[in-house]
Amino acid sequence: MTTTEPTPSPSQEGNPSSPSPATSIPSFLQVSPEEREGLRTTARAHKASGNEHFKNKQYTEAISEYEDAIALLNDERWYERTGHSEVNKDENQDVSGEEKQDKEEVAVFHGNIGACYMMLEDWKPCVEACDKALKLNPDYIKVLSRRASANEKIGTWSSLSEALKDHQKITQLEPHNASSRSALARLPRLIEVQQEKEKEEMLGKIPFAEIRLVRGITYLLKYFRALGKLKTLGNSVLGKFGLSLDSFQMKPNEGGGYSLSMKQ
Repeated sequence: MTTTEPTPSPSQEGNPSSPSPATSIPSFLQVSPEEREGLRTTARAHKASGNEHFKNKQYTEAISEYEDAIALLNDERWYERTGHSEVNKDENQDVSGEEKQDKEEVAVFHGNIGACYMMLEDWKPCVEACDKALKLNPDYIKVLSRRASANEKIGTWSSLSEALKDHQKITQLEPHNASSRSALARLPRLIEVQQEKEKEEMLGKIPFAEIRLVRGITYLLKYFRALGKLKTLGNSVLGKFGLSLDSFQMKPNEGGGYSLSMKQ
């Protein structure tokens, strides 16, 4: 069985004969093998319908079809025992070949939803859909690239940093990937600039009085540090006479000012 993403090429037409999946459908792994095969057939029909909508630029309708396909084949336990895109391949060794194939097919459905959101230029849902796909298939290069592109469009310091991680992962899997190699050269500077910009924006939101307070505290800390050094110097001189700065005390005078005297 080969799983594919939506393409402009012709695909199976028509809506699936069965109704949209209900929320009462049991976990995919809990039904009999015969029922699973029926669910697979219906899910693929939803996917084919979604591909047709995608080809016709009906992205919202395509999303609905892919979501119906996911509801039929999905099992939440898949997400519990796999991690993010950095998951080690060894963690999935206990999964049967058939189940691994089902997981990869559901990953394609999630990836297709991400493609729809990308065409709609709705970047955050695109990232979320790609996250789900990569939980099921961590080495899904097309989705890694899609998530990186969406994160770069979001453009925050954290999202640009995530885009960099995805391109690093892609070059590990595909060392000669030109797009990712170009991104690895481009993104570090963008991340640095955005980080400084967000720092300035954050400081700009702090009330002026609080900025003065922070600066005042910083000045006092420096002042007391300097006093500490002076006290050390004074004690080193007075120590030659068996004295220290703690041997003296300052007292205010009635007419103003202070007088210095030795402690009794």
